[in-house]
Amino acid sequence: MTIKLEKIKYTLPLYYKAPWDAALKIISSLMIVLFLVLGYLTANIFAWLIFFVITFGSALFIIKGYSITDSQLIIHRVVFNKTYNLNSIVNVEYNPEALKNSLRIFGIGGAFSYTGVFFNKYLGRYTAYAANRKNCVVLFFENKKVAITPDKPEEFVEAIKLKLL
Repeated sequence: MTIKLEKIKYTLPLYYKAPWDAALKIISSLMIVLFLVLGYLTANIFAWLIFFVITFGSALFIIKGYSITDSQLIIHRVVFNKTYNLNSIVNVEYNPEALKNSLRIFGIGGAFSYTGVFFNKYLGRYTAYAANRKNCVVLFFENKKVAITPDKPEEFVEAIKLKLL
């Protein structure tokens, strides 16, 4: 169901959650179990140290949600929130297939999030701050593309388009 935001009153900031898709839940859970088992079997302090660094390092980049303010898009993470100027957006689209067949150039590809720089034939090089690939909203800037995955992608696109008017 598409909500026409121009017909309702809303107050800024708008906040959208970032729910995890099934693959992200499975990969993250398996990673934790694998590292716990390997750490237990090796009984080596270095194995536990590697587990800690990889797991908690990845967890710092969990995408918690997205906010639209008067002038910015804020990507909420556990730490290191990222902001983008709304006036720099050239176009925005909801495309549940946009992240298919992506190659990770640098970043996290399924341990608590899909975050980093990726490449595919449709988008070319892009930056992702994603948790549920089917909710993909692509923000087109003059010189870059950013993929995010809010819980209500159609409503999110409408809200951004209203800000661009």
